[in-house]
Amino acid sequence: MLVVMQCAKTKRAEAGRMRLADGQPVVFVAQPEFAPERAGVVYARPDDLADTGRTWREELVIYNQQHNNEANPLGLLPAWQLYRNKTYRLLADTFGPKNLYVFSAGWGLVRSDFMIPNYDI
Repeated sequence: MLVVMQCAKTKRAEAGRMRLADGQPVVFVAQPEFAPERAGVVYARPDDLADTGRTWREELVIYNQQHNNEANPLGLLPAWQLYRNKTYRLLADTFGPKNLYVFSAGWGLVRSDFMIPNYDI
């Protein structure tokens, strides 16, 4: 059985973020041009280009392939752990992370063990 849940609004504050090559954190939002200015923070959409020339979405796929929940220098969390709602843990424990999918407002439909950054879409 596969289970799909919609993302929850509240996320764990300690969740990691993607970063530019110079170390600046990237905050993913729906409309970067309307985000409040914050020193040292870059706003982007998941499909915007990163400083590598690839989209942030592509960068996230590469990050997951390279780090696969083992070495995780950015501190990203598997989708089922990112959201603070306890139902995610219950569903992951019951059905397994590979059978649970999260429909994320920022990242689309992702398997719950796919690591995603904190975002504010």
